Amino acid sequence: MLYGLFFAKGYSKEISIYRAKSFIMSNVLGLSGDAQLFTIEALAAAGGGELTSLFYNCPQKNKSGLILGFYNDYWNDNGVTYQGYKFKDIPKERAIELFNRIDSLGSQNDSFLNKDRDNNVFFTYEDLTFLLYNGWSQGSPIRIFYNGFDVEWDAIAYRRSEDRFLKKIEPK
Repeated sequence: MLYGLFFAKGYSKEISIYRAKSFIMSNVLGLSGDAQLFTIEALAAAGGGELTSLFYNCPQKNKSGLILGFYNDYWNDNGVTYQGYKFKDIPKERAIELFNRIDSLGSQNDSFLNKDRDNNVFFTYEDLTFLLYNGWSQGSPIRIFYNGFDVEWDAIAYRRSEDRFLKKIEPK
């Protein structure tokens, strides 16, 4: 089941921030009668517009983490195009672990991945599946499969997401 559908031709970080606020309130922090403060910031959007990464922080509840926003096009019976989306919350410690795992597996298998164009490495992480393929060290994208979505996290967006996320969680 998709988290939501909206009519759109394009996609932007602003749309993702706008839609992720509701997700964070309802699914991460929990709705209550008490006022809750949180921040949200887009880290990077993949070039194809299928994925964006966001950082959230709620000091009041001691919660922060990475939100991955997935987007795909869908068509109804009349041929009208809609863009479906879903968000995945990865709390801070789990996000650090995920970035480390991707980097580690990519480095450990770099010679295998670069040996032949058809060589691949995949792993699951919670309910996400990650596929690393040819040219990992040369900036090949990472495919992510999640709840019916199949998106590419291009190398530039991945590195920006990781770098900006780590800067956000470092104590000042």
